[in-house]
Amino acid sequence: MKQRTTKTLTLCCIILLAFFLFYALALLPQQVQANSLKATTQLTDPYGVAITPNGEYAYITNEGSDTVSVMNTTTNKVTASVPVENDPIGVTVAPDGKEAYVSNVGSNSVSIISTATNTVTATALAGSEPLSLAITPDGAYVYITNEASDSVSVLSTATNKVTVTIAVVSYPGAVAISPNGEFAYVTNEGSAVVSVINTSTNTVAATVPVGSEPAGVAVTPNNEYVYVTNEGGASVSVINAQTNTVIATILVGASPFGVTITPNGEYACVTNEGSDTVSVISTDTNKLAATIPVGSYPDSVAVAPSGEYAYVANVASNTISIISTVVNRVTAIIPVGYEPGGIAITPDGATAYIANGDNDSVSVVNAVMDIVSATVTVGSGPYGVAITPNGEFAYVANAGSNTVSVINTAAGTVITTVNVGDGPNGVAITSNGEYAYVTNSGGDTVSVINTATNTVKANITVGVNPFGVAVTPNGKYVYVANDASTTVSVISTASNKVTATVPVGSFPFAVAITPNGAYAYVTNVGSGSVYVISTATNKVITTIAVDTEPYGVAVTPNGEYVYVTNADSNTVSVINTTTNSVVETVNVGAGPYGVAVAPNGANAYVANDVSNTVYMISIGTSAPTIAIPTSSTTTQNSTLTPTNILVASVISVITVAIIGLFVFQKSKRKKSN
Repeated sequence: MKQRTTKTLTLCCIILLAFFLFYALALLPQQVQANSLKATTQLTDPYGVAITPNGEYAYITNEGSDTVSVMNTTTNKVTASVPVENDPIGVTVAPDGKEAYVSNVGSNSVSIISTATNTVTATALAGSEPLSLAITPDGAYVYITNEASDSVSVLSTATNKVTVTIAVVSYPGAVAISPNGEFAYVTNEGSAVVSVINTSTNTVAATVPVGSEPAGVAVTPNNEYVYVTNEGGASVSVINAQTNTVIATILVGASPFGVTITPNGEYACVTNEGSDTVSVISTDTNKLAATIPVGSYPDSVAVAPSGEYAYVANVASNTISIISTVVNRVTAIIPVGYEPGGIAITPDGATAYIANGDNDSVSVVNAVMDIVSATVTVGSGPYGVAITPNGEFAYVANAGSNTVSVINTAAGTVITTVNVGDGPNGVAITSNGEYAYVTNSGGDTVSVINTATNTVKANITVGVNPFGVAVTPNGKYVYVANDASTTVSVISTASNKVTATVPVGSFPFAVAITPNGAYAYVTNVGSGSVYVISTATNKVITTIAVDTEPYGVAVTPNGEYVYVTNADSNTVSVINTTTNSVVETVNVGAGPYGVAVAPNGANAYVANDVSNTVYMISIGTSAPTIAIPTSSTTTQNSTLTPTNILVASVISVITVAIIGLFVFQKSKRKKSN
């Protein structure tokens, strides 16, 4: 009896040990990771930032606490806090990485910090209200703009004393030194000019007129061009450094302030304070390569032709969520315009077009780089968008102006505007690309546009307040969701007449048809359900309960899954078309509306109207949604991944087996004794 009890206790200990090992190996690292993500030191009014030449540390000035935070860029944790003088603003690091120089506006001084000890080793006097600093490539001098005294102080790093003071024009702000060290460029906010200082003579060699209220300045690595942000003119002036003349003016966002050049010199990145965006300028063409909002309500969704990604427009957070259709999780959040709604993806899967209802534009997203490559101005209140099968044109329904904008996708411009009915919202194009069907919510009609002439061929009366529209793959029929009459109208494209009316749920909104053309899936906002219509009989064959207020719907290219955005519950329901049941619910941004699946079926993209984001869900697995933070204070929830579980299980089993073998051998020895 005693021997049996001992064996039982031993077995229990082994089981408990196995669970402990499993927790330690699988769960604990996740918790540690979560804690490390959340344990971000609170900064107080952070303003300037500079990174050491080796990239290991970032020095951040905190104007509100008169300190400089030192952050380890590998762990993203603050490792030190250095007290400096009053109101630190600007910061720069010496080329050898040994010192950091900090301008203190409130005390008219510069603090010199040793990066080895993270202590202030010296304090130098500067002019009145020193703002910005830049250090020469050889590390010998620091140029400091003094806003209140209209001057630039030149500080010798050998003596930590000002050797000369150079008068500039009015309210100098930023300063940048050319990579060859020959010139210092200073923006004068009060006089709309840039002062060019010859660093050999420390005299102003030229004064270049730029835009209104110049703020930031940066020089390309080849010393050829200078980029200046004009805060009052919402533009960037490009100066030819050889001639000291402006060769281009680039319109960007509101109140552009900071500017930096990529190390390869290919792009200039501009922060727009008034529009919460970053403009990316190609230095080769001096044109906007991208506009990226930094700073919630999913609406439309579209799937890329490859089927790998689905794009979701988030109206309130001005972003696009990109969903990987492989793992059904958000892999990226892309900032776009305001109130993103309709989404369509080009046949090659390379580009997504998102209609931004609140700022009358369409964001063009590079689906490879996950950035906004262009913004196209269209009519008032755009919502629905569809791409022709050859990928050459995008048709955008503008509800506020009763028009359809036709965008040439190669040029990225509107080539024509077509007048349609009252309140156009949805748009779908036939498989041969010959016709576009547009729902007019205010007029209870569908306009048929001939895409060759871009003229309206017919107007078809349907149900009350038609919204969603889809064309069967064979191009024979068009299915229209009538929001106010709880029906779906079926139109024959041969006669452009309604051949059937199908009763569905409350407030039907969107409709999507399977690739084989056999079924139409209709979202019913008022009843929290999806109706499945057989296109052969035009009858509802089943009703699928989803989350609250389902709006957008999209089908994967292989027809296996249907993605439905639920605006009130901030989720996407994934429906298996074989069983017509919800197999997964994915958390996305606030107010998801539109949804689209990439042509390769790997990702689903969800537009979140309230959070102004787009979530990308990876299709095919039960992995959770991953939201990419847009700021350093965002925390990310850790997840128990299948890999962690597998590794933990294998190690636990091996460990338990070893312990069990040890106990067994010991027991045998006792018996033999």
